[in-house]
Amino acid sequence: MAQEVTTMALTTATEVIPFQVDSNGVARVGGTRVTLDTVIAAFSDGATAEEIVQQYPTLSLADIYYVIGYYLQHLSEIEAYLRQRKAQRETVTGSVKLLQLSQNKLVLHRIEVNEKYLNATTSRFRDENSRGINIDISLKPEAPVGALSEVVTLHTNLKRRPRIDVPVWANIH
Repeated sequence: MAQEVTTMALTTATEVIPFQVDSNGVARVGGTRVTLDTVIAAFSDGATAEEIVQQYPTLSLADIYYVIGYYLQHLSEIEAYLRQRKAQRETVTGSVKLLQLSQNKLVLHRIEVNEKYLNATTSRFRDENSRGINIDISLKPEAPVGALSEVVTLHTNLKRRPRIDVPVWANIH
């Protein structure tokens, strides 16, 4: 007695990975503003695909699974991309100049800064028209991807402005 064998035809299709690289070289997932860095960081921290979707509701569960699968299959490429992105964040700096407008020497007693995400260094400057203190503010690699809003507080010897708050905004890709 012959057994009937049922066969199923499988078609293969090329899947498009649901992230695109924008004009700044940043990979964004599923047509959203959520970066590949963010999804991989959450996954690496132990979040499940379902937890990532709860955290970033603009993403679809399918996109998260595709991204995680692509990451696991292309580990060295994605890790190289993440290292490159980290290096880019390390080089972001901004400067503030405190001008000395009076004859009295401007003194910067202390700088308060969120040391988890920012570095601040100072140096004096003097040119033919002005003098004062340069304050260079740079992002640390630990700064999170996305919007960053911090305040750097400068404590000076100025009677009218002993405390100066300098807002720092960054959109980290």
